Amino acid sequence: MGDVTSSRAGRSRGRSLRLVRATGFVPVERLLQPPQLPAGVVLRGALVDLIRESSEVPVVLVTGPPGSGKTTLVAQWGDEDRRPFAWLTADESMNDPSILVTYLMLALQRLADADPGVLGAIAEQSAVPTVLLPRLGRMLTNVSDPFVLVIDNAELLRAPDAAAVLSLAVEHLNPGSQLVVVARTPPELAWSQLRAQRRLLVLSSDDLRLTAAETGAAVAALGVRLPAEDIATLLQRTEGWAAGIHLAAVSLAAGSARRQSAAELDAPESVLAAYLRDELLADLPDDLRHFLINTSMLTRMCGPLCDATLRRRGSEQVLRGLEEAHLFLVPLDSERQWYRYHHLFRELLQKELSRRRARDVAALHARAGAWLAEQGDVAAAIPHVQAAGEVDRAAALVWSQVGPCVTAGRIGEIEAWLEGFTAEEVTHHLKLALAAAWCAMEDGRPVDHWIAAAEQGLRAAKPADDDAEASLALLHAQRARDGVAAMRTDAERAAGLVAPGDPWRAVADYLAAVGVLLAGDVDDGRPLLERAAQLAAAIETPYIQAQCIAQLAALAVESGDWTGMSDLAGTAGELLRGSDTLDTPSVVVVHCVSVLLHAKQGQAQRARRLTRRAMTLVTVLDQSQPWLAAQARYLLARGFLLLGDPAAARVLLSEAQTQLHALPDARWLRTRLDSAWTHVESFPLATGVGPSALTSAELRVLQLLPTHLSFEEIGKRLSVSRNTVKTQAIAAYRKLGVSSRTEAVERATSLGMIQT
Repeated sequence: MGDVTSSRAGRSRGRSLRLVRATGFVPVERLLQPPQLPAGVVLRGALVDLIRESSEVPVVLVTGPPGSGKTTLVAQWGDEDRRPFAWLTADESMNDPSILVTYLMLALQRLADADPGVLGAIAEQSAVPTVLLPRLGRMLTNVSDPFVLVIDNAELLRAPDAAAVLSLAVEHLNPGSQLVVVARTPPELAWSQLRAQRRLLVLSSDDLRLTAAETGAAVAALGVRLPAEDIATLLQRTEGWAAGIHLAAVSLAAGSARRQSAAELDAPESVLAAYLRDELLADLPDDLRHFLINTSMLTRMCGPLCDATLRRRGSEQVLRGLEEAHLFLVPLDSERQWYRYHHLFRELLQKELSRRRARDVAALHARAGAWLAEQGDVAAAIPHVQAAGEVDRAAALVWSQVGPCVTAGRIGEIEAWLEGFTAEEVTHHLKLALAAAWCAMEDGRPVDHWIAAAEQGLRAAKPADDDAEASLALLHAQRARDGVAAMRTDAERAAGLVAPGDPWRAVADYLAAVGVLLAGDVDDGRPLLERAAQLAAAIETPYIQAQCIAQLAALAVESGDWTGMSDLAGTAGELLRGSDTLDTPSVVVVHCVSVLLHAKQGQAQRARRLTRRAMTLVTVLDQSQPWLAAQARYLLARGFLLLGDPAAARVLLSEAQTQLHALPDARWLRTRLDSAWTHVESFPLATGVGPSALTSAELRVLQLLPTHLSFEEIGKRLSVSRNTVKTQAIAAYRKLGVSSRTEAVERATSLGMIQT
């Protein structure tokens, strides 16, 4: 029976083609053929199953940018579905409704006999709305067996009459049949109404993105073997764009002798860029291409920002149109106000932008930076002002953020901005040198060079700059190289130069209180710390507030108030919970009091785990904040004594004693160290072997062993000789019970002493 039906349909198609040709119109056969799937194509099983399970929905809309796998997905669905598929690939000629109807009739004849009424109307060139469309509707209704009609490249059907033909097809489908519209931009149909009636299934570019597993399969199909981390890199760069993944894999396969990983793929110079340029940019109107290229220097964009950058109007409508056209524009909020370009597409656009005159590109950056700064988005404005070459203006913007960033523990942001300046610009600009000094201070790096540069800049400043002077005084206070009395004086001088609500004021009050405490005036130091904590809370600087409260917790330990200490330590930890500041050296006292608390409560395993984190932070404090390095070691030594580890306590107390040589007037801390020594000396001498016996110098070397730097390179980073590094590494091996660098890394990692 099937052979008879097939034969009848074939004869019908032959008669139809002869009749159509008799009208002077010659159809293109390839437009009626479904695509042939290449070997090794990635199977989109989950999406195919989703569509198949929605067979009761009469209309399926598949939209996405070029190369997103729209057509491939529908072709795979056709291979899996039991129903016959009629396929039509649209072109510009089909905006003529009579041509579109002709092609639809020819596509449908692959499923059933021709409708004489439609054939006659075509031959007679009948009126479309009154004759041709009703007869096409009757033909659709008469196809009794369920089928799927696919219209590919439907974005080319822009004429209202062509949209009317598609609307008629939707209304005349029998139950069980479906119309599939595949398009970069959907044609004008009543999509909202269809969605409200639950008669529409939409698959967009987000749905079409390849998963990690599918990315791996696509790469493997071309004979490329990549580790999981490279698959993740490729997926991140392409954002799951199917064509991008395929072309990247082709490039990797072709250059396998040269490239070792997906991270080395140079997208702007690769086949990816060529594909985007040929498939997308080349067909765009000049004004739209100009818009895309000139806004590619924006990491994110909105209509007003684009207007200001390009000195034009109507950018919001352009962005909406780009999103609707699936031109690699990604919305960043549900209101569709902010967008960004797809990573690879932006790389291509920026490559095109780089061919413009440098002066023109700088002007774009300058206007973007000015608009963002006016809107209060200083962090986003800074890179643009830097790219515009406006060093003084960029430095002023950076400086406006240094106080908030330092007092929030967000040093990484400042460091990223400083990378946009040359070393000479940072050194010779007062505010930039101060910013660099704070980064070094908070990271535990040598700070003297930057302080000297800032001092020179301050002397040359005209008029006097109170803000810079206050910041410099706080750097001196935090470093405390002239003793704790000078620490207090410097902090109080800084407090007098800034407003009460300034974030720097919280730092000043904290350091002044610590200076009083370390000098031995505990009764005066405690209320000063309490007031500093209250101020930090009032101006919403939890990073500083936590440090104040941790110092109060340490004082509670000295007075034996473990209940009060528990509350204070918990509050300090809670203030930092969930933030990136927990790994900042300046908050080491927060970790130290937590170690003491858990050790006191008998939670030895938890306490030891916390000591590893605290010890990692302690090792980076020596060059920037010796008072804090000494205090943290003292507190940790007490914790190790509670844990029954006097060997570790001895090492820490010895190192704390060394740090105190620079602080002869730190009487309170010296007294506490002497008391701890008395306690530790009541224990018998230990062998000095074991992870807890590692010195800070050995720990510093240990942290750099996973980097694969040579001992000589590690020495340069730590400002010591290669032989010193080797001696410290061998000592660390012995205490860890290992005999090689690799074993030391494995052992330290298993103990949680380093993170690889």
